[in-house]
Amino acid sequence: MTEAAIEFGAADVDFDGVTLGPGGLPAGAPAPVSSAFTPPTPPLPADLLPPPPGVHALSDLEQLRLELTAELDLDDVTLPVPLRPSFQVRYRLVVDAHEMQPWRRDAYDPTCLEGIDQTKLALLGLAALNTGLFLDGRLVLDDEAGAPLTIGSPSILAMLKVSTAPEAVLALYGLSAHVTASWSSVLAESGFGVVLHPVGTIGQADFPERPDPS
Repeated sequence: MTEAAIEFGAADVDFDGVTLGPGGLPAGAPAPVSSAFTPPTPPLPADLLPPPPGVHALSDLEQLRLELTAELDLDDVTLPVPLRPSFQVRYRLVVDAHEMQPWRRDAYDPTCLEGIDQTKLALLGLAALNTGLFLDGRLVLDDEAGAPLTIGSPSILAMLKVSTAPEAVLALYGLSAHVTASWSSVLAESGFGVVLHPVGTIGQADFPERPDPS
């Protein structure tokens, strides 16, 4: 290497006839591109986007009207039969507590806690709320009518060798503990026993703060 002239503090440094600029790059070379990654800005949720041109944005009152006039959709619940792994039973939900009054009356037993035979109540409720039977995930249909079979269908009663739907429920599950467990699941899905927690401070910002009496 030939003699190199280095001028400390100068912008350019000469090595063997090659002039290096600041940063050690040849003079006149393009500046290095930063390798820092800038993440893309995530898109806004659909409900925060402005309406397209020509589309009227709904007011709060219009949104409230749509919500309150819409029909509530309550889906049935399908539960397994623990001792029959290939079987599943579908039940509709209890939408009115008054619907249970006849079952509670028929399940009355003064010798039981609270005067109600819980197993009998479960048998009556499950028999009344059953809307279908599934075999390996397939809804079982009546061969003649083509309608879904239920626990109270004559063909199911004949297969289980019982005469009533509540008896068929017990014969299907095999254990009263599994009957009451299924009944508890139906009630829970219907909202009975569910605890609703406060939603926080929604709306409080719209009201002025009270002055501190101190």
